[in-house]
Amino acid sequence: PEAVLLALPFEQGPPAPAPIQLLIEGDDLRTLVSLGDEMRRVMAQTPGITFTTASLQTGSPRLTLRADEAAAAISGERLSGLTAALNAQLEGVRAGSVLEGVEELPVRVIARDERRSSVADLGATSVGNGTPLSALGDLTLDPDIGIITRRDGRRVNDLRAYLEPFTLPAPVLADFQQRLDDSGFDLPPGYRLITGGEAENSGDAIGNLLSLAVPLILIMAGAVALVFNSFRMSLLILSVGLLSVGLAFTGVWLFNLPLGFNGILGAMGLLGIAINGSIVVLSMLRTSPESMADDVIAQRETVVDATRHIVATTLTTMGGFVPLLITADLFWMPLAAAIAGGVAGSALLALYFTPAVFRIMTMKPMSRMARMVAGRGRAPQPAE
Repeated sequence: PEAVLLALPFEQGPPAPAPIQLLIEGDDLRTLVSLGDEMRRVMAQTPGITFTTASLQTGSPRLTLRADEAAAAISGERLSGLTAALNAQLEGVRAGSVLEGVEELPVRVIARDERRSSVADLGATSVGNGTPLSALGDLTLDPDIGIITRRDGRRVNDLRAYLEPFTLPAPVLADFQQRLDDSGFDLPPGYRLITGGEAENSGDAIGNLLSLAVPLILIMAGAVALVFNSFRMSLLILSVGLLSVGLAFTGVWLFNLPLGFNGILGAMGLLGIAINGSIVVLSMLRTSPESMADDVIAQRETVVDATRHIVATTLTTMGGFVPLLITADLFWMPLAAAIAGGVAGSALLALYFTPAVFRIMTMKPMSRMARMVAGRGRAPQPAE
């Protein structure tokens, strides 16, 4: 009857013990329990939070024998012997082991339930020369903290909050922190609050992912600069890649999906795919002498010739992610939506943005005679 069933959806990103995890660090156990109970009351009032737990909780039964050392000495027992006698009654004594396959199972000999069903039955247990335990001191059963959790050697109260399915932890955590501030909650001196859970793990994972993006971008810039022998063209290609990452996030938004680890992973992996179309367009423009000579008509025809190749490769790349988008798999959909949206946007960038910037880069200043011809709309007549 006391069982609690907690059903959790299969979330994205690195594994976390709970969507929201808060650690109260301090020295006094009673203070940690009191602070945890106060924070859990605020958690219970926060929309989106369904269930909370705390690692430090009072209520675990603890049997205490306040022994009289003089009476124990008369009975011929040491205090350590009294502890061993109580452990033998409650947990048994290991008497050997049994091999089951390759696993060794311990065998314990323990007293009958009738001898340890109540404090009075334990008090009647004989020790030493037959003296009952109740004659050597007071046996009491008190509530206590059963498990003490630690982080980096310090005591902590590990609070965990579970959310409604497919609820983002960040806004719920922000709402809880605002409610906690409004309630006047304040930590005593020597205590601090540490945020963990999905927010900490996702932040670490995304940070590690972004740290790899910097050398990746530098390598790509160097490779493009060597291919085109131009730093300006390299910057153009990199700008296309960064704009495609933004379009990848737009794809995630259009499908109304959470921007989690998989979506960011798809956007980062898109960098190498998104620049292919722009590289093709730039290569064709640079190999055309008319396009390099600022011939707008030649530039337009070159881009039109490249359109079929870019559209075909874009559709085939996006088609590979259609099954994931159709099946609506919540784990892989952000990755598929990010790559599909970024690839579609990169095609538009390759056919419109890249030629426009190339036109600006290669534009030749018009001579005075050319400006006159453009203004009159006819060819100049030779002088008589």
